[in-house]
Amino acid sequence: AYDPDLEIRHLALNFNMEDPDSDIFQVSQNYPNPFREHCQVDFYISQPSKVRFQLVDQQGRLLHEVSQHYERGQHAIQLDRSALNLSPGTYYYWLETENGSSKSFKILAL
Repeated sequence: AYDPDLEIRHLALNFNMEDPDSDIFQVSQNYPNPFREHCQVDFYISQPSKVRFQLVDQQGRLLHEVSQHYERGQHAIQLDRSALNLSPGTYYYWLETENGSSKSFKILAL
């Protein structure tokens, strides 16, 4: 495309193919990462849903689980290293909604 002076104009096209009523599930990487004392995992759901959060060690042992119903919107799960008795190391977590959507991340404790 060109502007009125016949200079090239850069355009960006965005086609949103998502159904506005579809389930959207977004999870952010925990922050801070790595962490020493506390960290937070933020997530967004577009529909009310039961959400399950699980934290496991490198051997896959379940260390912490939160399973509850959340309303539509932005939410956060707080992790306290001392309350969970986490040693320095690498851990993994994932969130899953009742419609089967799942996201996983790696977390480092110093």
